[in-house]
Amino acid sequence: MRGWEVALTWRDKVKDFNYFVSVNLSDSRSKLMDLEGADTFVAGKNATLNGYPLNAWFLYKTDGYFASQEEVDAYYAKYANKGGDMALLPYGSQTELRPGDIKRVDMSGDKCISAEGGASSDLIYMGDANPHYMFGISLGGDWKGIDFNALFQGVGKQMIMRQGWMAYPFSAGYTNQNPSFLGKTWTEENPNAEYPRLTVYKDRAAWNYLNNDFMLQNNRYIRLKSLVIGYTLPRVWTLKAKMEKVRVYFSGNDLWEATSIKDGFDPEMGEMAQNTGYPFARTWSFGVNVTF
Repeated sequence: MRGWEVALTWRDKVKDFNYFVSVNLSDSRSKLMDLEGADTFVAGKNATLNGYPLNAWFLYKTDGYFASQEEVDAYYAKYANKGGDMALLPYGSQTELRPGDIKRVDMSGDKCISAEGGASSDLIYMGDANPHYMFGISLGGDWKGIDFNALFQGVGKQMIMRQGWMAYPFSAGYTNQNPSFLGKTWTEENPNAEYPRLTVYKDRAAWNYLNNDFMLQNNRYIRLKSLVIGYTLPRVWTLKAKMEKVRVYFSGNDLWEATSIKDGFDPEMGEMAQNTGYPFARTWSFGVNVTF
C-alpha cells in the first residue's frame, strides 16, 4: 500500500480581522501481490484478489433495457441454453425477463451470462470501495469581539454499492421500499428511465439491479462537521456588572452537506441499507460563557 498526505495552513491579519485557513488532503492505494487462494473473483466486492486493490468491484456491464418481447425472445434464444445466471429466470415462467428489464452484456463471448470468476466470467473490474482523496478544511477568525470557527470534511472518491434490504426495489418484499426510486423506473410511458422496471419477484429484481454497473455510486461528499459563532461583549460593559468576560455563542454539528449519492442515504453511514446504519443527526445549541 502506498499513500501520501499534504497539509497547508495560512494565518494572517487584516487590520482588526485575524483569520486562518488550514487544508489537508490524503490518499492511499493498495494492490494485493500474492495471496494463496485469492485468484478468483465473484460478482460484487472482492476483499482480496491478486493483482487488484483491496475491496475490488467486479460487476456486470449492462446495455440498456429490453424494448420489446421480440428482444427478450432473441436474448433467451442466444444466452439461455447454457444456464448461467439465466437459469433462475426460465423462459415461459412467471420470473422470465420482460420488456423493461435490464440487458446484461456477454463480455466473455461464450453465449452464457455468468458471474463465474474465470475466463468465462462476464464481470468487469470497476474500481475499489476504499475512500480516496480524503480532505478537511478548517477556518476561523475574529473581529471586534465576533469569532467563528468551522470545520469541513469529506471524500473525493469512494465507489460503493448499496447493500441490504433497501438497496434496490424489492430486494426484500417484506420491508419498506426506498422512495428515491419512485418515478425513475422503466414504464411503457417512460422507456428511457434511469432504472429498470419494478418487479416483486426477487430473482428478477436481483437481475435488474444487483451487481450491475449502473448501481455503483461515487460516495463523494463535503460536510460542514462543526460551526461555532460567538460574540464577546465589550469589557467595559461586563466590568460594570462585575464580570470579567461574557461570551454568547451558537454551535452546530453536521449542519450541511453536498453529495453525489442518489439514493437518499447519508454518505458517512457506509453502504448498508437496513437497521445497522442510521444517518447523522443535525444538532445545534446556544450558550453563554461567563467568567467572574
